[in-house]
Amino acid sequence: MPNWCTTDYTFLGTRENTQKLYDDLKKTVDIDRSKEDKPFTFLGNSYWLGYIKKSLLPDVKEELPARGEISYIEETIDDHDNDLASLKLTTETAWVACSELMYKIAEKYDLQLFYYSEEPGCEIFETNDTDGQFYSFRYMVDHSEVGIEYYDTWEQVAAAVNDLTGIALNDISESHDKLSEYNSDDTFLVINEISVV
Repeated sequence: MPNWCTTDYTFLGTRENTQKLYDDLKKTVDIDRSKEDKPFTFLGNSYWLGYIKKSLLPDVKEELPARGEISYIEETIDDHDNDLASLKLTTETAWVACSELMYKIAEKYDLQLFYYSEEPGCEIFETNDTDGQFYSFRYMVDHSEVGIEYYDTWEQVAAAVNDLTGIALNDISESHDKLSEYNSDDTFLVINEISVV
């Protein structure tokens, strides 16, 4: 059983191209594939990335990792300045993101692709959104009582940690040692820095 990697994707481009991608995705996932169902496979799940690849990229013959599914497609397309629009979706995939597939889809529809990918077991916390247009956060904090929170700056993280624990941190390199006394069987607080790739 793999660790599941959650990845949020945002496709950005002209409204016409964004709408075309949305329509093609919906057409694919709306197909009833229940008769194809087999135990321990994605067959039968119309949101499986294998079906997405086959439907949206029929001319691409190269193998693209597709071990996962779309878990969410936003129902509306967001309009932006300059006749641009964006569509958001989320995938759950085995171990790592299937970004190569998503980049091929973005290329086909002449769209830009932005993403944030997270798989704590493999310590994957990364985004390609260098300017923070859609994914501006650079830190993920997981606290036993509060849950998961995302922060754009270290200063925001340090303030939150201080509020939650009373521990002052100057930078992330201090977090392991200074939080070790706080992390116990009853409480925990973990800080993950998000890589920009």
